[in-house]
Amino acid sequence: MPEYNKSVTEQFLGPEKLPVGWPWKIFLFSIVLFGLVLFIYFGIIWGYQPFLKAEEQSLDKKINEIGGQISQQDRENFINFYSQLVNLQSLLEGHIKGSNIYNFLEKNTDQGIYYESADLSVTEHSLRLAGVARSYDNLVKQLFAFEQIPEINRVILQDSQAADKGIRFSLQVIFAPALLSASQPQ
Repeated sequence: MPEYNKSVTEQFLGPEKLPVGWPWKIFLFSIVLFGLVLFIYFGIIWGYQPFLKAEEQSLDKKINEIGGQISQQDRENFINFYSQLVNLQSLLEGHIKGSNIYNFLEKNTDQGIYYESADLSVTEHSLRLAGVARSYDNLVKQLFAFEQIPEINRVILQDSQAADKGIRFSLQVIFAPALLSASQPQ
C-alpha cells in the first residue's frame, strides 16, 4: 500500500511553483505585440492616411473638371427630366387600372355563366355584375369560387330568378383596392 508523506493541506494549499521563464516569455510577447500594434497604427497615420487624402483630392479635381464640361443648361435639363421621371413613377404607382377586372373575371368565371353587364365603382371598391347561369348549381359554384379568392373581400347575391335562358342573377363583388393597381401582375 502506498504511503503518503505529505498532508493534504501541504499537497493542495502549498505554495504554487511556476517555472522561472514563463512570466518573462509572456512579458516579452506582450511587448512585441504592443510594438507591432504601434507600428501599424503609426504606419496608417503617417503613410496610408496622406495617401487617401491625396487620392480624394485627385478624384475631387477630376469630378470638378468633368462638371465644368457640362453646361448649366444641360444640368437644368437633366434635373427637369429626372424630376419628371420621379413624378411619373409616383403617378403610375397610384394609377388605377380598370382593365385588370376583365382579366380577373376571365380567369375566375365558371363556364356555365356569362355576364350581361358590369358596373365598376372604384371609390367603393365594388363591382356589380348581372348575368345568366345555366343552373343554380353553376351560380353557387361561382359564388363559392369568388369567396375563395383573396383579392375579394365579400360577395353579395342581390337577386336571382329562373328565366327562359337559365338563372338570371345580379351580384355585388367587393374587392381589395390592390386588384385595380397598375403594378399588379396580369
